[in-house]
Amino acid sequence: LNSTPISQLAWTPDGSRLAACFNIRPSVTVWPVSGDANSSFAKQPASITNLAWSTNGKYLATRAKDRAIRIWLAEGSLRAETTQPDEVRALAWSAGGTLATAWSETSVVLLNDSATTMATISGPASAPSALAWNADGSRLAIGQAKGTILCVAPDGTKVWENRSGIASVNALEWSPNESLLAATYGDHVVRLLDSHGSVVSELAGQLSAVWINGGTAWITSGE
Repeated sequence: LNSTPISQLAWTPDGSRLAACFNIRPSVTVWPVSGDANSSFAKQPASITNLAWSTNGKYLATRAKDRAIRIWLAEGSLRAETTQPDEVRALAWSAGGTLATAWSETSVVLLNDSATTMATISGPASAPSALAWNADGSRLAIGQAKGTILCVAPDGTKVWENRSGIASVNALEWSPNESLLAATYGDHVVRLLDSHGSVVSELAGQLSAVWINGGTAWITSGE
């Protein structure tokens, strides 16, 4: 058992393994679904702040307080790493194996699974705070600290933009059929946006700010 509080959990897409990082301890532990054994990734120089499995379950991306993004093989060996000049606030893998990384300034950097920069998206007007790829990797939603959501193609071309400016966007999640994007905001409201970026519904009544590790979750029917 671990005595250090767990700060984030991440399942592999097939549900076979569960990864955990801890508030203070600079390491990641992965358990198989059986729970019979676990493997710990090599100790890292700084505590981990975010986890993200690739859609094929081969790689686990971590971001740490030393501003490094590390890509690990599933069994725990380090594949690649890169250090960003500023804090990285979010990670998200596309179906095609592209890792989107949100900097605390105004850009999103796309990396391949070797941590090599493929492209930089400079469209966000304020600090990117949340990321979400749709199922086929053709759209990337970027939430921002000042309430704007920008939806772009993988080459950075803007598809749509919602400039509500209501409150910081804390998490994003596409519905399985990709017809809706759920966005959690700092004003305690979850808003549903359609494929054109228009708000079609508001789910209010939260008791505190909606800010969940992993953000939001849809059932597979998209409801």
